[in-house]
Amino acid sequence: MSKDNETQGEFRFQDLPGDLIYSVFEAAADDAEKPNWNCALVSKRVKTLVEPMLYRHIVLNTYKGMELLHRTIVYPSSKPSGFFSTHVKTLEIGACSSWPDVFDILSAVPHLSALYFRIKTRDSIEHSDLEVGRHPVWEVLKPKRLCIANKSFLPSHRHFHTSRCGNVGASLNPLFTNVTHLELPWGPPGESWACPSLSQLTTLTHLCFSAPPTLSGIHDAASDIVKEAIPHFPIALIVCVFSIPFTQWFVNARELVEATGGRLHPRVVVAVSEYYYNSILGSEWIKKRAIWRVTSVCEGRLHEDAFWERAEAKVREQILEEVRVYRMSYFDICPVDLFCLSKQTKGGTRR
Repeated sequence: MSKDNETQGEFRFQDLPGDLIYSVFEAAADDAEKPNWNCALVSKRVKTLVEPMLYRHIVLNTYKGMELLHRTIVYPSSKPSGFFSTHVKTLEIGACSSWPDVFDILSAVPHLSALYFRIKTRDSIEHSDLEVGRHPVWEVLKPKRLCIANKSFLPSHRHFHTSRCGNVGASLNPLFTNVTHLELPWGPPGESWACPSLSQLTTLTHLCFSAPPTLSGIHDAASDIVKEAIPHFPIALIVCVFSIPFTQWFVNARELVEATGGRLHPRVVVAVSEYYYNSILGSEWIKKRAIWRVTSVCEGRLHEDAFWERAEAKVREQILEEVRVYRMSYFDICPVDLFCLSKQTKGGTRR
C-alpha cells in the first residue's frame, strides 16, 4: 500500500460531524482540571467555539484573577457585544483588588444564575459604595443561588422584601426575587434582620446561616438567628443549615451542635467542618446530629450540590426520627410492637 493510501485511511478528528466535535470540546472545556483553558489555544476556530463555555463559570480567588477579568471586560476587543452578559452564569468572588472593578464586573453579568460573593480583603464592604442598597447593580441581579454576607447590606436593607405588596414605603431587595438557595455568612451579634420577612421568599428551598470562624458570638448566632428564623420559614423551604466553619477551634462545639439542628426544628441541620467530622467520626453523636462541609473561601459549584444533598438526607432522617418518637409516645408501646403494628397496617390486616 502506498503512503498516500495509508494517509487516506487515517482517522482525522476534523472529519467528525460538527456536533460531535462541539460535544468533545464542550466536555474538555468544562473539565475543572485539564484541559479546560488549554482548549482555547488549539486554534482560533476552537477558541471561538469554547470561549462561551470557559466563561460560563468564573472563579475569582486572587487579586490577579480579578484584575485580568476586569481588563478583559473593560477592553473586550476580541469579544462580541454582550458576550459576558449572555454567557456568564456563575460568578464566585473570593478576592477584591478594587471596589470599582467589582462594580464593573457585576454590571457586565446581569443574568447570573449563581453568585457567591465571599470577599476576602482588608477592606470591609461596610461603608463602601458596593453595599446592597447603595449601588444600582443589586437591583438588576436576580440569581437563583446566592451567597452574600449580612454585612454587605445597608441597615435599611437587612430584610427579604422583594415587592411592594404589603410593604408600602419600605425599601426593597430585588436581589432575592428568584433565589432558591441562599447562604448568609453571619457577622457579629447586634446586626439585626427583619426575620418575619423571610416568609416572603416563596421560591426559597435551601437556606444556610454561616457562623463567623471566631470564638466570640458563635453561641448567640446559633441560639438567636436560627430561632428567630424558624417561625418564618417559607412554605417551600426544605432545609435550613447552620454552618460552623473551622469547628475544631470551638471548645463548645458539641454543645453548639447538640443544642441546634433537629432539636430546634426537624428542617434545621448543623454542618461542621470536614476535618472535625472525620476526626471524631467514631463518635455516635456527630453522625446523629450533624453533617460535614468543605471549609473553603470559595466552595462553589464543585461541592455545593453534594453539601445540600447531605443536608436534605439529614432532614429526612430527623423527620423520620420525630415521627418514630411521636408514634412511640402516642401508642405507648415498645419498638417491636410498633414495628409489627406498622407492618400489619401496611398489609391492611390491622385489627
